[in-house]
Order: sequence, then C-alpha cells, then structure tokens
Amino acid sequence: MSSMLNRPLGPSEINFRVQSVNKGGYATILAYKDARVDINRLNMVFGPGNWQRKHDLIGDRLYCSVGLWNDDLKQWCWVQDVGTESYTEAEKGQASDAFKRACFNLGVGIELYDYPEIKIKLKDYEFDVNNGKAKQTYRLNLNRWYWKIRPIKEDEKDTLLLCSIPSYDLPPITTSVSFLQARDEDGTIRFTYDIERTPQFLVKKHLNSILSIKENLSIDNLSTASEAYNEIPKEDVEIIWKAPSKGGVFTTKELQIMKSKEFREAYFGPSNE
Repeated sequence: MSSMLNRPLGPSEINFRVQSVNKGGYATILAYKDARVDINRLNMVFGPGNWQRKHDLIGDRLYCSVGLWNDDLKQWCWVQDVGTESYTEAEKGQASDAFKRACFNLGVGIELYDYPEIKIKLKDYEFDVNNGKAKQTYRLNLNRWYWKIRPIKEDEKDTLLLCSIPSYDLPPITTSVSFLQARDEDGTIRFTYDIERTPQFLVKKHLNSILSIKENLSIDNLSTASEAYNEIPKEDVEIIWKAPSKGGVFTTKELQIMKSKEFREAYFGPSNE
C-alpha cells in the first residue's frame, strides 16, 4: 500500500509555475501538484471514507491534519502540516497548501522536492520591471508549454552513484527525473535538463580518465595526463571543468597545468608559434 501511495507522480499530475523573476529576465520555475492530485491518490489507495482531513487554526497559522484509518490498530493515524497564503485567495490558499504539505508527509509527490532547478531566460515581452521589481506578464503562459519527463528507472539508479574521488566528491544525483524539457507555443525549446549532461553523471562516465589525469599530474607526467585528458570529448570537458569552489573535481593547480602550453604540447607536439 505504501508503494502505491509513494508512486512518483505522472506528467499529467504535475504543473509548473513561476516562483520568481529577477530584473535580468530570468524566471525560476517550480514543479508542483494541486490538491486534486492528493485527493485522487488517497481515494485510490485507501478508498473514500478511509481517510479524512481537518483544519485547525493554531495562532494565526492554518494547519491541516490528514487521518488514515489503521484497521490493525482500530484507530485513525494522523499527519499534520501548516500552509502559506496564496497571492489570490489567502484563506483558501492556506487550506489547500496545508493539505498538500500534509500529503507530502505521506509521500505523495515527495519527489518534487528533488526536481532539478529550472531557470528560464524570458523574452522582453514576457516580463516587466516596475519599481525595481520584476514579474511575468500575461504573455508568459505556462499552461501552453510542453513538458517531457522521463523518470529514472530502478536499474539506472546504481549507475548514477559516484565512485569516490578523494577530497573531490560531487553530490550524488537525487532527482527522480532524468530528462525534462519545456517548449513554448511556437515549439521553441526554452529549457532542457538531461541527467546525462550533468557533472555528476559525466564524472562517473569518465572516472578512469579523470583519475589518470590527477595521478599523472601529481608526478609531472604531462604526456600520459594529457592523453587521458583528450580521451574525454570536448563537450563533456566543458561541463566537468568547474572550479573546486563550485564542486569541480580538479584542484586550482591542476586546472592551471591543464591550461598551459606545456600540457597541450605534451599531446599535440610543439606548436609553430
């Protein structure tokens, strides 16, 4: 029963909305579920009448409690969470938000918290800046966007866990989405997330070459290090190549060596310059 309750949401159960827009015209988009998704899931798993909800005002905050009937204990078991106001209907928004948050505690749609960060550059007519604050215009219509989502399969998860690179580990991939793309009504691609183009995935993919580069740079063997470096496709190097302060796998010293003329010539031979 718990596996049915926690089953990842399907594309038709997920919506997207603008969380914020900065003055440069970049919008942060959030994936979210509405209350109907939670109601449908609870009805499907427990059946109408075997779950209930109630709302309580505690201080000035509205809380929602969701109760599930436990036939073994012969009693109701409850989870509770608090809501926040919506921009339109404050009271209704709090009630709905509190209910959705309580259902998160049951595992309904919990994977939404692990979705990749979605940032989109808006077109000039899709946002306005007034009194120093940016906001979307009516011409940015998320309801007409097309989202393609491919969840990570169970047998793929182990392949996405990084082997250790001493002192230079990148965080593991936790998102349940491996591919996410948005197109507008004109068919223009506005955002793409591909798990196979993330630093975590590519470090795992090219781990042997990366370890060889690091080992040979430590003993000043530029020839073997540069050979290992050129085994990695250029488009992959551009993604892996990050400063150590931003989670990169190479140290500042290693990056400096790999940018040098000597490192390049160790592979390609002396230049004519």
